[in-house]
Parts: sequence; structure tokens; C-alpha cells
Amino acid sequence: MLEREFALISDPTLALRHPTIKEYNRQSKLYAEFCRQFHISHTAPIQEKHLCAYLSLRARTHSVFTIRSTVSALASWHVTQFNMPLPRSHLLCQTLRNLRQLYAARDMPTQSSVLEPHDLLSIRASLPSSYQNFSLWTCCLLLFWGIFRIGEILFKQQPSDSPIPQLPALTWGQLTFSSRGVTVTLSRDKTHNHPVKICIASRPQDVFLCIVTALQRLFDLTPIHLRSPDCPVFRTYDPYSTPKTQRAHIALTADTFVRRFRIALRSAGHHDPDSFSGQGFRRSGTTFMLRSGVPAEVVRHHGRWSPTSTTFQRYLAAAAAWDATSLQRPTSPTHHRPHHISCLRS
Repeated sequence: MLEREFALISDPTLALRHPTIKEYNRQSKLYAEFCRQFHISHTAPIQEKHLCAYLSLRARTHSVFTIRSTVSALASWHVTQFNMPLPRSHLLCQTLRNLRQLYAARDMPTQSSVLEPHDLLSIRASLPSSYQNFSLWTCCLLLFWGIFRIGEILFKQQPSDSPIPQLPALTWGQLTFSSRGVTVTLSRDKTHNHPVKICIASRPQDVFLCIVTALQRLFDLTPIHLRSPDCPVFRTYDPYSTPKTQRAHIALTADTFVRRFRIALRSAGHHDPDSFSGQGFRRSGTTFMLRSGVPAEVVRHHGRWSPTSTTFQRYLAAAAAWDATSLQRPTSPTHHRPHHISCLRS
């Protein structure tokens, strides 16, 4: 899979999105620091032995996705600076294969665990009845059926040098309810600088998994003074407020959500709750819809991936490789079919 990164930058005129350009610039600066540290000229074309050494050094402390991003960034930088592709020799290909084997030997999870609708139901059954737990549950449904990035609906502090724009938490003013479902309006997302509308249909045949029913119920449970259009949708209790009988409500952050969700997974008997991350909802919702027969183009449009997205291609491959018999196992008294989804942009 790492070798395919070279094909992404085969055309120097390829239009890259602004966050991608910022990430590539950051990666090229890291390589320049490596060159200065080991007295290597970074103004000359990259030699294969130097590239292999750099990737091997990065593999000690970084994930396979960071290595893939590094290869893409250096390939783009090399084409821009020297008008020639990176050297692709037997040594480099062998190094990439060895890195893949190294990650497999470490048993490092390169993807978060995948959730199914029956997993969500088991989590709901394990959560005690409270406002903050229902807020957590509703957030799970929205992430799963809406294929959202966790930073699009929950506040997630980004590093100062991150190429991902800092997004505020989802507010009640961004939700529009109708007889058909709910529309979530994002001022922007990771790859677009214009407003994006994501429409999710209601699911009256299965109220326990219906995001519209959950959001309406959450709105009723939310204190009146916290229902204004600029108030965050998902909240939790402030653990430092006193007395406990009058706890203040604060916005649910991405870190708090992931931590509490892993606790809920553990209570529900999940085999490896620590392997799950916020990105797992986006992956789980995507692969479930693809395996359930939703056209790939509809899912891609709904998830707001570009037509050339390699991430979506990996999800397609994962859905195609999934054992078809797994869809036949009973998951609940009702058959979980995916929502009718569409994505409208304005």
C-alpha cells in the first residue's frame, strides 16, 4: 500500500487542497531538518539511500499513516523542486515492504476497530440512564450514520502546525429538522471552505437507531437556557462543579468523548476497546453502508471524499473483502438497513 503513494503525485499539475499543501510543506521541512542533522544536502535531488534511512528513522516513532503521508509529501516536493519523480528502485521498494512487515510484527493497529449496529445497541444497553450518557449515545449515532469526522461535531484542539482547520463544536443552529429527517449544516469541513449540508433521513422502523428521534429527545432533555442556536449540541457534566446536585453543563470535547466511549465499550463486553478511536465511526459507517448495498458514489458523496481519495478506496476494498456471511448473522430483532442518505452542498 505504501508504494501506491508514488502514483498520487505522478502529475506535477495535480490540484492539491489547501490542508494537503500545508501538511506536505510540514513534511518537507522535517526532511530538511533530517538532512541538516546528518549533513546531507537537501538542495540536491533525493538519493534512494537517504530516503530509505529517513523512512526507517521515522518508522520508529510514527504510524504507518504518517509514513504514507511522508512519502506522498516528499514525492510532491521532489517533483516541484527538481521536476523529476522520486527514485523508485529495488532498495526503496524493499524498504517499504520491510516497514509493512515491521508494523505487522508490532501488532500495531493501523485502523480503528469497526462497529456494527448491534454494537451500538449493546453500548446503549450498558449506559446508565442520565443526560450525559444520552448525549454520548446521540453523538455516537450522528457520527455513525452521518459519516462525520469527530472534529466536525465535537471541539478538538488541533496543534498549531496542524493543516486541519480548527472547527467549533456543532450547535443547535446548525440542525434543521423536517418531516423527512435532519439536515446538518457545516460551515466548512476538512477539505472544503464552503458550507456543506448533510441530510440524514429518519428511521421510524427502528427508533433505537434513529438519529432524528435521538436528537429530538436530546433537545427535550437539554436545559432551556442551553437550547439557543449558538449552544453546543453535545454536553456533559462539569466534574469540577459543586455541589454535585447542581452540576454545570459543559461542551463535550473529542478527547472526553473517546475516553468515555471506550469505557462504555468495555462495559458492553467489547474485546478490545482501547483500539477504537474517533475515526472508527467514520470508517464503520462507511463500510457498513457499502456492505449493505448503498452505491459507492452515494457513500463517497455523503462522506465528502474527493473522487481521487485513497482513503475511500481503502474503505471500498475493506467492504469488498468482508465476508458476505457476516451480514446474515442476527444482530437485533429488527434488520438494520442503512439510512437513505444524500449530501447537498451550497
